[in-house]
Amino acid sequence: MNKIKKIIPLLITALALAGFTAWKRSGNQTPNLKTLSDKTNIVPVLVIGSGPTGLSAALFTARAGFKTVVLSGTQLGGHLSEISTIENWPGTPKMKGMSLGTELEKQAAQFGAQVLKDNAVDVNLSSWPFTVKTSDGLVLTPLSIIIATGGEPKRLNVPGINTYWGKGVGVCTICDAPLNKGQKVVVVGGSDTAAERAMQLAPFAEKVVMVVREPALQAAASVQDYLKEYKNISVMLDTQVTSIEGDGNKINQVMVKHNQTNQQEAIPAHALYLSVGFTPRSDLFKKQLKLDSNGYIAITRPTHHTSVKGVFAAGIVADGIYNKASVSSGMGVQAAIDAINFLQEIGYTPTVEQTIAHQIFADTTQKTQVPVIATKEELDVALTKPVVIVQTIHPLCSLCHNNRKTFSSLARDYAQKAYFAQLDISKAADLAHQLGTDQASIILLIKNGKVVKQVKALNSDQILGFMKENLN
Repeated sequence: MNKIKKIIPLLITALALAGFTAWKRSGNQTPNLKTLSDKTNIVPVLVIGSGPTGLSAALFTARAGFKTVVLSGTQLGGHLSEISTIENWPGTPKMKGMSLGTELEKQAAQFGAQVLKDNAVDVNLSSWPFTVKTSDGLVLTPLSIIIATGGEPKRLNVPGINTYWGKGVGVCTICDAPLNKGQKVVVVGGSDTAAERAMQLAPFAEKVVMVVREPALQAAASVQDYLKEYKNISVMLDTQVTSIEGDGNKINQVMVKHNQTNQQEAIPAHALYLSVGFTPRSDLFKKQLKLDSNGYIAITRPTHHTSVKGVFAAGIVADGIYNKASVSSGMGVQAAIDAINFLQEIGYTPTVEQTIAHQIFADTTQKTQVPVIATKEELDVALTKPVVIVQTIHPLCSLCHNNRKTFSSLARDYAQKAYFAQLDISKAADLAHQLGTDQASIILLIKNGKVVKQVKALNSDQILGFMKENLN
């Protein structure tokens, strides 16, 4: 008995030391401001993601006086940017989806938040301060991080989904609806978002079929009323997609099964759009943060603390239940308060920030400003130039985002040989049509007012090759 009494304290000590060691390895060592003395590009609050979650968080941290940088990724405003009209944003009876991100950004910017059109590609959370590398080559030193990366649209696990992804199968109707003019199209899902996608397609498509696995639509009653106004939208309930078929280059039909009878049916279709929920965008953090069994970042509720001290997560990336913008916005505010409290607890305040101002990140990159054509008058002026290069863009076009630095750089390098401009098809579709296209990420070569060549810009090398071939 005495031996056991002697062993117990030793066991307790050993377990405590093991726990402390694991705690330190997890990145939870107590931050010490003295370690900042040799650091550069310090970002007191780094927000990764620019949907309602991220921008709401940025508003609060910036307003509290902390330098805040937002890595917006390719989609300012998050998935709400894909929604034509929003009717359930508190305090606003009706607004355009794309304007929500813009307004949230403006509000955060008023208090000093800086939004960079850039992506986090590598993070090191093993020691504080943290390190984050971006696709544009920046190396940032965040003191706190708010992860608001949202979710990736789910794909169906059926034959043909990967074969025809990008060849008629996708998720962005607001981008691609004009391509489906006069065609038969399928939308999979029965939520508000699925209904919205069907209504975005209806003005262009000959017929839109909504395939809904459940026995009833989940869309709000008011949204279902709007659906009924479109005569070319039909709904198939209690039905699920079993395969997507085509000729290898494009789809021509979607096979579905009626759940009640197990009867198979072929639906003729030129395109299929998915709206079946999201998977959390947490891959970047899965080796450094604790995730749950479904890939959501684990947080210590009711706070938004993750398994690493100083790192917080909010919105869809940490919530698999609500998936509503207003809820995510509130979560962003909560995460911001947690980040502010963390900084204050370690002794970092706006006053301290002033003393290390020379170490704080400042975006000094010199970027060539390429004019964006928005009116007929601006297009007419551009067409008076002997040689014009126009890039069609769209806020939701990932190719446009990925190629923006290359196009901007080439606009500077070839400024003596051509006039460079961009045309946003989301705002000036009629002008794009005048130039003979309705797609984003198209590079047009115009000589003496006439389009002589165009190419779909899939990558930077292709754009560079186009310039060398036509402007050298």
